[in-house]
Amino acid sequence: MKKALRIILRIVAIVVVVILLAAIIIPAVFKDQIKEKVVKTANEKVNAEIAIGDFSLTVLRNFPNLTFRLKEVSVTGIDNFEGDTLAGFQSFNLVFDITSVFSESGYRVRAIDIDRPVASAIIMDNGTANYDIMPAGEEQATGEPEEETGEEQEEAGKDIAFRLNRFSINNATLSYTDMTSGMDAAINGLDLLLSGDMAENITNLILEIDIQEVDFILDGLKLVNGAEIETEFDIEADLENNEFTLGDNYIMINAMKLLFSGSLKMEDEDIITDIQINTGDTEFKSVLSMVPAVYMKGFEGLETEGSFDIDGRVKGRYSAADSLLPDIKIGFTVSNGMISYPDLPERISNINISTKVDVDGTNPDNTTLDLEKFHFELKGSPFDMTAGIRTLLSDPAVKASFNGSLDLAALAGAVPIEIDDLAGVLDLALNVDARKSMIDNMDYDNVEANGSLALSEFNFIKKGLPPVGIKIADFTFAPDHASLNELKLKVAGNDIEIDGRLENYLDYILADGTVIGKLNLYSAKINMDTIFHYMPADTTQSEQEGDSLNLSTPLLPANIDFEFTSLVDVFYYSPLEAHEVKGQIALKDRVLLIENTGLKTLGGSVTVNAEFNTSDTLKPELLASLNVKDIGIKETFETFNTVRKIAPVAKGMDGSVSTDFDFRSLLAKDMTPVINTINGSGRLQSESIQFVSSPVYEKMSSLLQFGEDFTNEFRDVDVYFEVRDGRVSIKPFDTEMGAMNVNVSGDHGIDQTINYLLKIEVPSEDLPGSMSSVLTGLAAKAALLGIEYYQPEIIKMNVSVGGTVTEPVIRPSLGGTGAGETVKEAAKETVEKVVKEKVEETKEKVSGEAREQSDRILAEAQQQADRIKAEAAKAAEKIREEGDRNAQKLIDNAESKGALAKIAAERAAEALRKEAAKKAAQLEEEAAEEADKIMAKAREKADDIKKRLSR
Repeated sequence: MKKALRIILRIVAIVVVVILLAAIIIPAVFKDQIKEKVVKTANEKVNAEIAIGDFSLTVLRNFPNLTFRLKEVSVTGIDNFEGDTLAGFQSFNLVFDITSVFSESGYRVRAIDIDRPVASAIIMDNGTANYDIMPAGEEQATGEPEEETGEEQEEAGKDIAFRLNRFSINNATLSYTDMTSGMDAAINGLDLLLSGDMAENITNLILEIDIQEVDFILDGLKLVNGAEIETEFDIEADLENNEFTLGDNYIMINAMKLLFSGSLKMEDEDIITDIQINTGDTEFKSVLSMVPAVYMKGFEGLETEGSFDIDGRVKGRYSAADSLLPDIKIGFTVSNGMISYPDLPERISNINISTKVDVDGTNPDNTTLDLEKFHFELKGSPFDMTAGIRTLLSDPAVKASFNGSLDLAALAGAVPIEIDDLAGVLDLALNVDARKSMIDNMDYDNVEANGSLALSEFNFIKKGLPPVGIKIADFTFAPDHASLNELKLKVAGNDIEIDGRLENYLDYILADGTVIGKLNLYSAKINMDTIFHYMPADTTQSEQEGDSLNLSTPLLPANIDFEFTSLVDVFYYSPLEAHEVKGQIALKDRVLLIENTGLKTLGGSVTVNAEFNTSDTLKPELLASLNVKDIGIKETFETFNTVRKIAPVAKGMDGSVSTDFDFRSLLAKDMTPVINTINGSGRLQSESIQFVSSPVYEKMSSLLQFGEDFTNEFRDVDVYFEVRDGRVSIKPFDTEMGAMNVNVSGDHGIDQTINYLLKIEVPSEDLPGSMSSVLTGLAAKAALLGIEYYQPEIIKMNVSVGGTVTEPVIRPSLGGTGAGETVKEAAKETVEKVVKEKVEETKEKVSGEAREQSDRILAEAQQQADRIKAEAAKAAEKIREEGDRNAQKLIDNAESKGALAKIAAERAAEALRKEAAKKAAQLEEEAAEEADKIMAKAREKADDIKKRLSR
């Protein structure tokens, strides 16, 4: 007995030693071999960067099987997605059947465990996807497989085979962004466990999924916000025949639990389904947990009554090749529901909802949606709605009715809303029965759309917005129009009355068409200061950025065509006060038109025609025409920052002016012009402009010393001006200053710099005594040199005005001579000019030759520049045509793939067209720059010739 025991103990000791040795030796022997095989399988040729950290082999983690462990693996994009992580994980475990390691037939994987994986899928506007990393030619061609050689068969026999009994994911983070459809989805904290013997032909599989947080956004609207999901599926799987039978299975989304039963069968690429969906006995509270706003505002304390039920079936074949979907029938019912928040006084009761959706997978146009009943009661008042949609694809038919009275104060007392005060009563009685084709063809005789909507004693107060009150809003509806019979509203204390008519409103509501309105607006007084008093400080632009009369940024819609005939008796927006503001205001296709709108202000009148065009969201534009009559200069300068920027020389002036000014510019965010982009021209007239406190006038008066005959008044001003690239150029004009005739020309900038020339004619008898004696003495000296000089009756003087508005530089000269520092120096230059005239005669001949050569050089350069721009224009047109062809090809290829594919293709096509237009514009711009360089070089050469020949 003792001998037998000793033998057993020795055998056990040997087994233990063998196991320990195996745990040490097997990883060392097979580590490189297995790593090479796994890495080769995982890192096939892809258009991406794959990084793999450490790895290890052990038999201890899943004894007696062998575990291959990869750590810190990542796949990052290249080209347009360079540096972006496509996928990765903290660790990845493959558990191999230990016996397969020694087998020639290949390695068998028994389990896969992935820890903290991340994945981010992105589809750009042009359809490019970051997950499209397979290089061209890597996909297997269809057809009969080629016969393998013996060597290839041997190598294939050593491949990895999956005989799983466990697949797990721990704490995954996934995201999906589709810019072509405006879709964003994110999953955080995903745990998944799939267990069962997947090596058997028939087996039971258990699938468990827990997700901590799910977000889903479509076109900027957050439809799912932080939803929690829990699932458990018990599946009987016939893996040999690809048939799956569902046992006890459920999905719980927040507090709502859905039960599933039925079966799935895979036939090649098709899926045959027969699945039932229901909720069983479910409280109404569970469906409210699906609403993000409700779930985030004290859902746990919400009191509810009633039941909720979903009953549906998905049956039929899914086939991508034949564009088939299974038939789907789902019913949604709420019975005797009630909602009551414990801290609010009101409740919504008697909630009864019945909705059915019937999707025809063979012919989607037969799909129907029916809201058979939607009823609730609030403070004793019922509200009912029904709706149905048919032939959704071919010719959508809508039948709906809305009836009831809704107390908004009671609604605010029943549901938590972020509004400080809400009151009013909404009465609605409306019936609609129409097809889209009827609306498109204006067949209103067969359209049923009638009813009324009335809102009375409405009051709305919310922090950061001006308070709004509506005494009465009365609408009546007919098939072809809706009448706004009366609207009396008060905005921040300003009373406004509107009435009019809306056409095409059904197409606007049912088919995203354009609603057309002709409305009348009247107000005795509108004070914009009271409205903007409620706005946060950052919603209005500072005076330094735009005009002092700026407005907060409006959002101009694309499918509204409104015309307003407006009359406002008094319009006040500090410091402006205007009277009799009346005219036409139109909004169409993201363009706001102001037509012949007049007002009286600042002692005169203004007529405005303007077009605010926001169709190009990157470069919104303003085109405007202003007609101003007898407006005070001083008051205008102090009121409008635009005037202070465009005409800084007006500071210190007084008088009244009339002007016509046509211009265009880019629009700032507050719909005011961007000052340095204003380009235009106009005419300014005034009987008299006075310099009251102008540094320019004061310095010129001190320097010239003309006494009483040099006044501070320009008379009979008539000037044409042009605004370009931040500078205002004045075309030469004649005026009078006392006894002197003055011709003014030059320009100034929004940077306060000035560059003007005043040509002054002064009667000799009115010259200051000091200047007259200097001229007499110089005439005598000229006579000694043999030069006859007689003082004319009219002395011509040029005055150059430079520097800045606040620090001007004045340089006078006589008879068109060079600028002198003083009047005496200017007089000396007059005599010197007579002597120099002889020299200039000789220079003229040489200058003529220089001009002839320089003109020839410039003409040749112009021909070369024109040729470069013409060739670029042809190439740009080809790029645009190619972009159009590729875009249309993309759309044509998507025609057969269904409506969603066509929509995505159209968006991608538009992106292709924009990219082609961008490249074409860039080519033309580069050609223009090259042409400009050629011309600049030619001018430089021509100037050099002129300088050399004129010396």
